[in-house]
Amino acid sequence: DALDQLKETEQSNVEEQAVFAQEKGMLREALKKLSKNERMLIDYYYYQDMTLEEAASKLGLSKSWASRLHAKALTKLKGSIHEKE
Repeated sequence: DALDQLKETEQSNVEEQAVFAQEKGMLREALKKLSKNERMLIDYYYYQDMTLEEAASKLGLSKSWASRLHAKALTKLKGSIHEKE
């Protein structure tokens, strides 16, 4: 019935929120392992919505070097998160 469906939905939402909080914590810890330039590049690109070129300029890097740094940072993040799972 409708009440059972509501309870199931609420339980599902609580579980999803718990998983999201855990994943967010793992990402936060993984970000701490990056170098300063890697962290700043990730921040500019993903959190401040800069283009890679804008972020590179702000960091005093060429776009190609920023691209390599970005790839390296993502690889490190992926590795850090997967070792926690």
